[in-house]
Amino acid sequence: MTTYNTGNPLGSAAAKDLFDNAQNLDFALNDITSLIWTDRLGKTRTSFYGMESAFTTQLTSQEYRFVSQLSSQESRFTTFIQNSGYQVIGDYADGPLTITEYNQLIRYDGELWKLTAATDIPFTTTGNDATSWATDSTHFVSVGDGALRQGLSQIDGISSIGSGNYAEIRTYIGGNEKIFCYGRENISDEAGGVFVRDDADTTTADNGGTVLVDALNRRWKRVYDCDVLLTWFCSRGDGVTDYTTPIQAAAQVAVDNDKSLVFESGVYPFTTIQVQCSIVRQASTKWIANGAVTLHCIKTSPDSTDYDADYAIRIQGRYSSQVALTADAVRGAGIVYLADVSTIEVGDFVGLQSSRLIQTDHRGQAREGQLCKVSSVNVANSRVGIENTLRYFAPSSITQTGTITAATSGSSFTASGLTLTRRNAKVRIRFTSGNNNNGQIRYVTAYSGSTLIIGGDQSAFTYTPAVGDTFVLEWVTVASIIKPLKFTMSTGFSLTRDVTSNATAGDVGFRGLDILYTDKASVAGVIVEGFSETGIRVRGSYQPHLVNPTVRDANRGYNTFDGTGYGISINQCFGAIVDEFKTFRCRKGLDVIGTQMISWETRVSGTASGGGVDYTGTAFWPVGVTENSGMGSHGAGYDSMYHDCLVVDCHLPYAMRGLRESYIDCRVQGNVAGSCLRLAYGGGLTVKNMIYDDTFTEIGQTVDTSYSQDSRPNLRATCMVELFCGATDGYLRGYPVVVQGCHAKKLTLGFVVASGAGDTLTLENLFLGQNTAYVSIEGTSTTEFSFIRTEGLKVVKNVQDMGGNRYIRDGGTWTSWTMYDLRTALTIPDNTFLRLADNKVFATILDDSVIAIPISPKTKTAFVSIFDHEIDRNYRGLGMLLYVNRALDYNNASYKTGITLANSVLTGTTSTDGTMNIAFLPSGGGGYLYIENRMGATMRPIIVIETVPF
Repeated sequence: MTTYNTGNPLGSAAAKDLFDNAQNLDFALNDITSLIWTDRLGKTRTSFYGMESAFTTQLTSQEYRFVSQLSSQESRFTTFIQNSGYQVIGDYADGPLTITEYNQLIRYDGELWKLTAATDIPFTTTGNDATSWATDSTHFVSVGDGALRQGLSQIDGISSIGSGNYAEIRTYIGGNEKIFCYGRENISDEAGGVFVRDDADTTTADNGGTVLVDALNRRWKRVYDCDVLLTWFCSRGDGVTDYTTPIQAAAQVAVDNDKSLVFESGVYPFTTIQVQCSIVRQASTKWIANGAVTLHCIKTSPDSTDYDADYAIRIQGRYSSQVALTADAVRGAGIVYLADVSTIEVGDFVGLQSSRLIQTDHRGQAREGQLCKVSSVNVANSRVGIENTLRYFAPSSITQTGTITAATSGSSFTASGLTLTRRNAKVRIRFTSGNNNNGQIRYVTAYSGSTLIIGGDQSAFTYTPAVGDTFVLEWVTVASIIKPLKFTMSTGFSLTRDVTSNATAGDVGFRGLDILYTDKASVAGVIVEGFSETGIRVRGSYQPHLVNPTVRDANRGYNTFDGTGYGISINQCFGAIVDEFKTFRCRKGLDVIGTQMISWETRVSGTASGGGVDYTGTAFWPVGVTENSGMGSHGAGYDSMYHDCLVVDCHLPYAMRGLRESYIDCRVQGNVAGSCLRLAYGGGLTVKNMIYDDTFTEIGQTVDTSYSQDSRPNLRATCMVELFCGATDGYLRGYPVVVQGCHAKKLTLGFVVASGAGDTLTLENLFLGQNTAYVSIEGTSTTEFSFIRTEGLKVVKNVQDMGGNRYIRDGGTWTSWTMYDLRTALTIPDNTFLRLADNKVFATILDDSVIAIPISPKTKTAFVSIFDHEIDRNYRGLGMLLYVNRALDYNNASYKTGITLANSVLTGTTSTDGTMNIAFLPSGGGGYLYIENRMGATMRPIIVIETVPF
């Protein structure tokens, strides 16, 4: 929470330090979500909430031990008589009974009785009721507590209190209904407690901790009202024993009873653990580490070749059912109407899944959808209220039927009967006739006229459709009903396995912690190491919170750029938060993704570091060739925000493919192969206050004279932001890209680079302001720099320089440097203009055409200058003072040639007279400066406008 972070030593009275101290103290005392906080000197400390949590955990443990002690004493007293030297031969009511020894007892009316010393043995009672007892009682005396006192007074009296471990309970055939257990094997193994017999239960299996089955197949159940202790099921982790069975059993008991599971410190080898309530209902559980707990996965191969099947530990809620929508759900709605709401309750999830592909990187399979949390249920109207309003339009059913008119393959065919638009085309297609493809389903990835394309990662239809075959385009939504699990994992846990470095390229990898269908799950301080596929994956969860997780060696990368290898994966979640994460040696540190639903509004802060080897043993870049990246989103990451993030030594630090994503106060350090941030497929990117520092060069120094030694000066970032402009995989031009307040040291090529071949491609809707960069071409083959640079010719539309952009050349031999390469690489479309810094406009105007530059209807005066980029153009007007609706220049000192002023709206002309006409009409013209070209050829004027407001 430190704002100024001055680094001043202890005792500083500086105002900024006092502000930081007050802010940190407020956070430490009043925050109720974070267990730790960081002071202004960078030290991690336990928050008041963290201390409260630790105190609660300790108190719970002590309560259990106290209750266990009392239960032990009660049970020992109850069973003492059986171990005191006396022999109970039966109840008087079952008589007549024969007593052959003076230490033999009988039970009558709830008391134990022995023969008097005056009565001869053997003695046989005369009956079994109150009448006979009136006679027989003269021969007996009540034992009372005398036997107990007698036994306890002996030197070995303590041995008369309590009996039975798990093995003895399992072999028990007696008639008592309560047994005190002193431990699994011995009194010091932390498993003591009271067990009671449950004769009504004849089916529950012996789980080795809370249910034991005796020799007569009777169930003995532990009495407890506290946390579940793993020591009830097994010893503390010894690093050798396979603990899979006891951990699974203990975790199952905890989740089925909405209890916490307490792990004592130790190393616990295991294979696979799944935590899921036994019945379909909402549930909750918590894992508590009492000390350092290492869960070490020892399985030697993934559970399956299926991508989703493998995991070491899976924590999950319960899938319930799937129902249809009965009405369209519009964007912003807080309710949905479903075909069946009878099993839905408040707190359930409704996972809306639509059959339209996402707008961004869908690869023919990623579809629209949203995880919603139920806030109300109206059974009478089949209406469900949702806590998080709908972020997209989810139709109940929109269909079109088409008939094949021509086909070239199973992935390209033409049809009749369709009306295709950007909105309705990329949906599910299902053939309804034809012997070959009938019933098969794919997704339309593109269309041209009435021709449909089946592309992406999906396969084509098995057969080329025949003319006359029919199909239906389906844009429908279904709702999956989920009973979520509330899950918390405390600090102190490590989940590990041996690092994979000998796999064959393409092998399925290992996944560590898999969290599925959870409600506000909280995982704090967990360390995950060695799971090549994914370290931590959170799927289908509502507002999960990962606090200070560390992941190492999610290294499933191969063949230079193939693979997965995600340190942390946020998949199809709503409102996920990842705070202060750290990843090392992963193919990608953090990834936001989705297939059947979009991951909405993810919030991320943390650090991703490169290094290590991939799972085939090849070193990651820059030491080896396998490419790695820091963090970013796939196509289904919508409205994600990355704040205060750092990426160190990664081939591509930030990789963006989602929609409306923000990078605020993020940093890049060390080696970079190309751009610091790359946007492809997605759109709506905002980058503010990003800092890049290569960390081995100094301003004013060459690579050889810098203090830091590095023999690879070419491994510096080429640019700050790369906008990929490919025809099919380029960024979405309809959403603005804002880059503001960023700083770089040292770039080699440009600040913003528009990449991707193709002269007809466009660079659109880019807004730049207050960005600075040191640039150096030392150690590279580059000889020129452009602040906005393109690869190949690009058409520029609505690129706005908001001012304050600067670059400083610092190293290398240059042949060219410029802010905008507007005449050689960038082309402004005819009769359009760009807004540049300092109120400058650059335009392309065809002959006999006009442009209208919006100013404001309220503006009455403006200083205007106009001149052409080329020196041989015979028009210029410098320092003209224009008033609205007047064809006059009120600045006597201005200079004009080839300029004509007008006081009417200009619309273009067919008359060429060698002039440029200008009209300033903020009132009658709607607030525009009109520039009309009558020069006889295309002109590219630069216009400078100074006014308030602009």
